[in-house]
Parts: sequence; C-alpha cells; structure tokens
Amino acid sequence: MAACAEQGAQARAIDVDYASHSAQMDQCARRTRRRHKGVEARPRAGGVLLDADRSPMRGEELDASYWYRNLR
Repeated sequence: MAACAEQGAQARAIDVDYASHSAQMDQCARRTRRRHKGVEARPRAGGVLLDADRSPMRGEELDASYWYRNLR
C-alpha cells in the first residue's frame, strides 16, 4: 500500500477473514454474482493498469464478473 502511495497510485485494502483464492469461494459464486449484478464498469480517462492482468484496460471490462474472477 505504501509503495502504491509513493508512486501516486490508488490502492485499498479489503478486510476479509477468508482466503478468497480458495475453493471456498466456489460455494458462494452464484450469490456473489447475483448481488453484484448491477455493478457497471465505465471507461476511465487514462485507462487502468491492473496487476492481475498486467495489461492496460479502458475500464468498461472491470465488471462484477471480472472482480470475482480475480478474487478466485
């Protein structure tokens, strides 16, 4: 987090008490997607560079399904 701040990048910690990259997430996948169905991604001026994909993105591809895939 400090390294991001030093570089002027935004970052947030997510407070969870489970390993989101584990098979436990599969049990709640449908519910998670349903709850976040209304999340709509929008283009962002300047783009977005995410560590998970290591490629620049415009922003509209960062929908609820994208974030779930990256949790798992």
